[in-house]
Formats: sequence, C-alpha cells, structure tokens
Amino acid sequence: MPVATVEGRQPPKEPMRAPGRPQKGWIKTVMAILIRPELTNAPYRALADEAGVALGTVAGCMNDLTARGLLLEAKNGRRVDDRQALIALWVQAYTEGLRPKLKERRLQVRAEGKQEIWTRLQTVLAKHAETWALTGADAAERRTHFFRAEETEIYAPIRVFEDRETQKALVAQTAVRGGNLLVIEPPGPLALSDYAGGDLPVAPDLLAYAELRYRATGQALEAAELLLPKVLDPPCSDRKRQSKPSAPKTA
Repeated sequence: MPVATVEGRQPPKEPMRAPGRPQKGWIKTVMAILIRPELTNAPYRALADEAGVALGTVAGCMNDLTARGLLLEAKNGRRVDDRQALIALWVQAYTEGLRPKLKERRLQVRAEGKQEIWTRLQTVLAKHAETWALTGADAAERRTHFFRAEETEIYAPIRVFEDRETQKALVAQTAVRGGNLLVIEPPGPLALSDYAGGDLPVAPDLLAYAELRYRATGQALEAAELLLPKVLDPPCSDRKRQSKPSAPKTA
C-alpha cells in the first residue's frame, strides 16, 4: 500500500540498520575488493562473480560497509575510505568466521626439502590441470625472504589430494596430525589468481597475511608484520584509477 503523508511533510526515513557480525558472503566479497580494489567501483554482477557470491550478497555487503563508514559513494564513484581499517576488520572476520570452516587435508610428503615439494606439486597438479597457490609462511617467504616454516601450506581443491594416484605421484600419504603439507580449500576464486611469486603460483598477499595471523605463532606474527606493508599498499593500477576516478557503475 502507498504510504499516506501529511501535506508539506516528508515521510520519516527508515533508520539505517546497524552493522552486524560479518558473515561468509561478506568476508568473500570484501576479500575480492581488497585483492582487486578496482572491483569496488565495478558493477555488482562483476563483483559477485569474482567473489563467488550471490548478487544480493554484494548489495548487502556494500550497504554494510557504507554504514560502517568504510565505503564512500560520490559522483566520481565508490571507494574504500580506510583500507587499513577494512583490512583489520576483514582479517578478524576471516580468522574467526571463515578460516576455521575451510576444509583441510594433511599429508606427509617424502622429500629432501621444500623446493622438492614445490616442484613435485607443480608437476603433478599441472598434469591434472588444477590451479593451486602457495599461501601462509611459504608465500610470505617468497615475498619477504623471512620465516620458513616446516609445513608447506597451499590452496587447492581438496578432492585432488584424496586420489590415491595423486598421492602416489607426490610420494605422499595422509597424515592424521602434523605432516609437512597442508592443503586448504580455497576461500574464494581470487585465492588462486596471483602468480607474482615467479615460477610458482603464490596466493595474494592479503591471504598469506591472514594465514600467518591464523597460525598465530610468534614467528608467524612477526612474518605477518613484515608482509603487512605489501598488503596495505593497493596495486599500482588501482592507485592510478583513484587519481582519476571513473563514473559510478550500478548493478
């Protein structure tokens, strides 16, 4: 029914809903924005596809960020107002809300060292045409050359490592506890999109940082601090875009 109004008076505005606890869809949407800042001003459908979420989830996330004062909308487009604050909020939400729910697979790989594990992973997964990426300590070590953990962490489809032939090719066996290879379910499509580590696929700095914070050992937290400047600094392409904003886009 139409709202009845008294002549000369505007109908009262509905109060903006207070931000709630970030949920899985929010975490995945903000992850995409932080990894690829240009998506902040992209059509909602494009952002939804890159984040791996529903279109309505993106709209709800953007409204939430606006309510938190972290997203500004102006004539020249949408932009994140405080990247550092958003990263802090996202990392807490990821380590508490999403990361504990991701599937994992632990393996013990018979190898002389990490380089042999990396090479074997690259060879075996290439034969299966599967994408993967180093994350956590190994990813950070390739970025900052600090903190080489005994365990290698990767993002990759869990099902691949449940195959006996794959395990045989890796010279690996399932480890109930421990092991030297931890396979983690990719938290989103963009987790496997950054190959800036050189000859090996490496997860985006944001996710490597979050995994170090999730590990939360003294050395891991120290490595996270060394990686943080790279996480805080948006890509060059986004800095150029922000210097000359484009017109706002709508879904």
